[in-house]
Amino acid sequence: MSVKVNGDKEILAYIEKKYGTAGRKKMESAAITKGGNVLKNNMKDAFYPYRDTGYTVSDMNLYGPNKKTGSNRAKLNWQGPHQRYKLMHLNEYGHFMRNGKFLSPRQTGLIENTTRASRDSYRKVIKEELEKRV
Repeated sequence: MSVKVNGDKEILAYIEKKYGTAGRKKMESAAITKGGNVLKNNMKDAFYPYRDTGYTVSDMNLYGPNKKTGSNRAKLNWQGPHQRYKLMHLNEYGHFMRNGKFLSPRQTGLIENTTRASRDSYRKVIKEELEKRV
């Protein structure tokens, strides 16, 4: 899962004019990291009722921001010693059982719903962080 900043063009243009491209990228990266931490904390809170061993939350990582894809993005994924990324896909979308019946777990769509619910707070944190650095 990745998140992307479109940002307010006026703020980013002002920052680039005042601090240059390198300064803008540095400020943008710091803002994306803060926003990513907000999303990560919201995900942890959303997974709290479904915890059993706690491996799902402990394997959650926030990588980035990096600009490999052409836009500055941070990536939230489940990489760790317990290999929760395999289970997360099954829980998010459901799966077919051996007998042919479709199993839809209680947490189906939890990641998508949490991401959608966190969109406004994520955008607010990024905007505040950029304005604070100007």
